[in-house]
Amino acid sequence: NGWSFTSGFTEPYVQQFAGDRTFHIEDISSDHGSVDGLEHLLAYLHKGTAIVGWSLGGMLAIRLAFIAEARGVKFSSLVCLAAAPVFVGYEMTFQGMSHEAFAQFEALAKNPEELVKQFPFLITQGTQDQRKLLREVRAAYGMHVQTVALRDSSLVLLRDLDVNQEL
Repeated sequence: NGWSFTSGFTEPYVQQFAGDRTFHIEDISSDHGSVDGLEHLLAYLHKGTAIVGWSLGGMLAIRLAFIAEARGVKFSSLVCLAAAPVFVGYEMTFQGMSHEAFAQFEALAKNPEELVKQFPFLITQGTQDQRKLLREVRAAYGMHVQTVALRDSSLVLLRDLDVNQEL
């Protein structure tokens, strides 16, 4: 999953791509930033598994792939969508979101009505037929947004996680 929504939001989209293949969608929690918080996912991996993550989920997918390789657990591929090794300001090869912009993003995240209105716009921006997709995403997102407490703790994870070393 990506930041701020539950698997209920993601599952219909994943099902479209999965067809008859099996999949597991993991809801993000604050303990996923640690090795211990991700180790239970190793049980889902085998040599034909693609590890896929979007945004914060992509960053966590990188960490999971690193853990799997270190433990000798096989998987076939790693796919990261709209993900970078660091989300907030990094001075080397990737310039993440500035600390000022992230502070504005945090303020948005604390206002559930504004979040449900604005975040779907951010994730659909630039897509074909954006208006139609935005309506669909906004409706689904509103029904499957994380609780405030989980959203706040995963926001800290989004701000602090750096998987450059794992890459």
